[in-house]
Amino acid sequence: MKNKNTSCYYSFILHCAISLVVLSNNAKAQSLSSEISFIKLTDDIGYIIDAAENDECKCISNYSKNEYNYAALIQLPDSSIVLRIMLVDSLGSRDIAMGKAEVSKLHSRASSITVKISEIDTLKEKAWIKTLAENTDNYKLIAYYMLQFPSLLDEDYETASIETAEIKNNFQYLNLGIGAGSFQGLGGISIGAEYGIINKNFLLSMHIFRIQEIQLFVSPNENMNDFALLFGRINEQEGFHISVSAGISYIYGVFRGNSIPSSGGFLSSNHAEKIIETIGLPLQIDLFVGATHNLGLNIIIFGNINQKCSFGGLLFCLQFGAIKEKK
Repeated sequence: MKNKNTSCYYSFILHCAISLVVLSNNAKAQSLSSEISFIKLTDDIGYIIDAAENDECKCISNYSKNEYNYAALIQLPDSSIVLRIMLVDSLGSRDIAMGKAEVSKLHSRASSITVKISEIDTLKEKAWIKTLAENTDNYKLIAYYMLQFPSLLDEDYETASIETAEIKNNFQYLNLGIGAGSFQGLGGISIGAEYGIINKNFLLSMHIFRIQEIQLFVSPNENMNDFALLFGRINEQEGFHISVSAGISYIYGVFRGNSIPSSGGFLSSNHAEKIIETIGLPLQIDLFVGATHNLGLNIIIFGNINQKCSFGGLLFCLQFGAIKEKK
């Protein structure tokens, strides 16, 4: 009887021990599964890219220096990699998905920095890391050479990263405008429509511009019509965006030819139409105001160089569609 009770007792102890081991392993696995890794880009920069370092390496281009505070390269528990950016004041943090190419480019830029890590950065680094880890201690620190990308999901991961980048960097807009223009020494009214696509810092646009002479009692009124395809570059300035473009265009113009008898009275003057057609070089400067809004203002300064009749003008446009992501 005693042996039976002793056997039951040992069996109970063994069962409890096994249960504790299993629970401990599950808890440890759960803890590891939610752990993030901060990646040390270089010995000079460390784990944190602060504003002063970013001014030199241009590592963070998504936000202006007035919005950006500091950032870190982080590998999440699912092995995906993000650049976590902490913005100033109450703007919080933002995660930007990073693929192999983006991470390599970031490391290359960070390696070009010449200033040494400052004592202030060293003192603040631990606090900043904890803030980026959402005020938990569930993280680890690794060197850049220890970074491993997802092996089985590389292709899907890269595709997802590219799609995310396209969502953030591709924008479309439509301009409808009116203004003034000049050709052959004559002034007139200009009207136009433009459709554009922006990818990162590059712009592809198509426009139809018309400069129309306004004269009473004369027929026909002279006009120039510009059908153009342009390619350019757009940059952010203080309070607005500016782009400079050039391309190729088809020009169609109507001029007055020889005078013909008029039946409209002595105040009217009729002329035969003289048509010109040619190929031109369109040049254009766009000033975008209200970049993150779906309705903004665009001021277009345009010109066209061609063999028949060069011209130029100015348009004040309503812009439909944002050209920059709202933060």
